[in-house]
Amino acid sequence: MAKKNENEHDINLNQTLIQLIKIVEQAGGCARQIYESRDFDTIHKEDGSPFTKADDAANKIIQDGLNNLNLNIPIISEESPIPPFSERSSWKYFWLIDPIDGTKEFVRGSGDFTVNVALLFNNKPILGVVFAPIYDELFFAIKGQGAFQKKDDLTLVELQPGDSNLEQLHCLVSNSANNDHIDKIKSEIPGIEITPMGSSRKLCHLAKGTADFYLRKGPTSEWDTAAAHCILSEAGGQLINLAGKTLTYNKEDLANPSFIAFGDPYFDWEHILKLTKR
Repeated sequence: MAKKNENEHDINLNQTLIQLIKIVEQAGGCARQIYESRDFDTIHKEDGSPFTKADDAANKIIQDGLNNLNLNIPIISEESPIPPFSERSSWKYFWLIDPIDGTKEFVRGSGDFTVNVALLFNNKPILGVVFAPIYDELFFAIKGQGAFQKKDDLTLVELQPGDSNLEQLHCLVSNSANNDHIDKIKSEIPGIEITPMGSSRKLCHLAKGTADFYLRKGPTSEWDTAAAHCILSEAGGQLINLAGKTLTYNKEDLANPSFIAFGDPYFDWEHILKLTKR
């Protein structure tokens, strides 16, 4: 029997994507209703991160929806117990979800939160959907088929980042992380434009070419990046650690290293990193 290549799978990815978009839009719509009502209590988990009933409700909608697809694919969610590594290390396919990415933004009322769902195969994202319900931005991608944004009139726009110019850079930064390293870059490139943005919207905006790069030094989790990683990669961009290696998934601790993301495949990321060390 001929061996399948990386673009051949046991499931119909296109049909799965259509169903997944409906699930994500439902979860996002629910989160938006709770967000706009401002009727939610916030508790803090053991790691200090916030949790609201929107996280819980979106998680239930997504997990129920994925289970109803009858694909028998296991799920890793930020808001559910994590299966032990001894079990998940042998998984061929799995879903990786963050029901509300940017709960801090949700709580403070910025609207900069997303619903993230990715399907991974051999620990690499092959399908990703990211929905920012307050901005009505929905992005998606399938490995090998390009990345797209769904518009209000139901048209699809293919994501194609532009070329980056080191003299006219646009950098995205996290609303809630320490951005001292960006101050060093700004001192070397005074004309750089810096825009704060929450959640995985940053990676999606790199994919659509509205910014050049995002440098993250500090902790993030795999569910924060997997869906948008697929979208950025399919648009032609990269998400790499500070040694230049593509981020990997389903590690034992499910934690990402520090990373840099950019849309232009020829972006001089090594130069940017050198500026942070001066």
